[in-house]
Amino acid sequence: MATDKGTTTALIPIMGRSLLFLFILSLFSVLVFAQGQGYIENIPDSLAKGKLNASISSRTIACNETPCSIEFNITASNPSNRAIRLYVAEKVDSDWRIVLDLGQLAINESAPIVFTLNFVYAGQTTYDGSYAIITDNLLKKEFMVSEDWAGYESKAKEYLAVGGFVVAPVIALVILFIIYLFSKMAERRRFLVHPGEFTMQNLFAFPTRGSFGERATLVLANPIFWAVALFFAFLLMGSLIVLTYKDADLVVVSQIAIISLVAAALVPILLMLLSWYSDIYEREPLRMVTGMFMWGIISAFLTFFISGTIMYLFGKSAEGVPILFVSVFGSLLISPVIEEIIKAIGLSVMAQHHEFDDMMDGLIYGFAIGLGFAMMENWFYFITRVNPLTVGLEAWISAILYRSFFNTIAHGCFTAFVGALVGMVKSKGKFKEYFMISIFPGVFVAIILHIIFNFTAYLDIIAIAQYRTVVILFNPILVVTAAAGVVLIYVLSLMEGRAMRNQEKKSLEYFSSH
Repeated sequence: MATDKGTTTALIPIMGRSLLFLFILSLFSVLVFAQGQGYIENIPDSLAKGKLNASISSRTIACNETPCSIEFNITASNPSNRAIRLYVAEKVDSDWRIVLDLGQLAINESAPIVFTLNFVYAGQTTYDGSYAIITDNLLKKEFMVSEDWAGYESKAKEYLAVGGFVVAPVIALVILFIIYLFSKMAERRRFLVHPGEFTMQNLFAFPTRGSFGERATLVLANPIFWAVALFFAFLLMGSLIVLTYKDADLVVVSQIAIISLVAAALVPILLMLLSWYSDIYEREPLRMVTGMFMWGIISAFLTFFISGTIMYLFGKSAEGVPILFVSVFGSLLISPVIEEIIKAIGLSVMAQHHEFDDMMDGLIYGFAIGLGFAMMENWFYFITRVNPLTVGLEAWISAILYRSFFNTIAHGCFTAFVGALVGMVKSKGKFKEYFMISIFPGVFVAIILHIIFNFTAYLDIIAIAQYRTVVILFNPILVVTAAAGVVLIYVLSLMEGRAMRNQEKKSLEYFSSH
């Protein structure tokens, strides 16, 4: 036993150093790739010193989608005594920015070249861009491309109108009806231990007795708190919408906001209700689960400001450090730590209430917090990070579908693991007094999983860009694995609940017969 214990003790620092090494190596790999991908050669116009012998003329293009791929045909000649390399460049201010490599022309070679340029909608119905075919010895042939986006704007506005004023409201009504059905189920729940504790009459009442944890939990479970949480959520998102779409049409902006809100809320709310209903032996008060969901929303709100402040101060103190490094470092380390700690604060409050008494309870309450957080984060992402007009409606819908499932489930699972650990410790008689301490290892596990989750997202970006894959692989594998772990814990919790119920039934039969 002594040898095993000593071996285990010796392995702990080794594992810690290994994890740190892997993190630093991963961060370095991502930065190297990102720097390589982001490197764009800029050539000042004053350096171009001659005219390239090439046949290409200015043209007008009409785009009905973004990105808009247009094929160009040129014939270029190389009269020099050495091979030359050709590039396509776009004029940005007074510089030429390389956007495409066309390959080499041999000595005295004249050849036709076909290439494709991708044009992205930038919020203007018409736009005139300056382009050039440039060689490595700085000869160039300029041409203009006049972009006409009227067709795309008309098509996008038509789809957004249907989505914002028809589809999204219908889905919202369905969500409200489902919430109503589940609330009616919650009213029929029988409280065997504390009868009359959770009724419609005391739904809006604020607690006046009990421990701090129990009173704080009941505040979180009060609809007035929910209203406050939603008020700040809408205030934040409203401000971001104004900043993001300050020059856009108000009707279009309202359509984007409505679709984004419904899309962000749909899966988290449904998963919260289903997870609440899945507790078949001792279903928790729905208001308590909803309170944890709302804490998740508040957690996202707090994280937004805390992470933003830390990243700002870190960037200011690290002048000269590439912005890319600050961004990657923040998403891989700072954000996961802050997010999981803030989410766990609400869970630590809930854990002090008598309704939180076993592993199943912790699983459901933790899952609800993660779902609320994911809803707020996804809403922020759908509005500010993927503008449907500039990325295209198909790309926007793809981002919505992906994040609605994978990111939502991931955030739910991270906090569910914390809650399950706390609930397991609290349900064990001899360890019950240490249940609050168990939050710390739980949060540590959640942070590690969150870091890996963010890193696998970078791996998918690298795979798609480097190997031209169209399948997002690493991130979903981690999410599916985490979800499988939650399902396993759920099954074990059900088995434990059934065993406890059978034991209670036997005890009741024994006392009845005696």
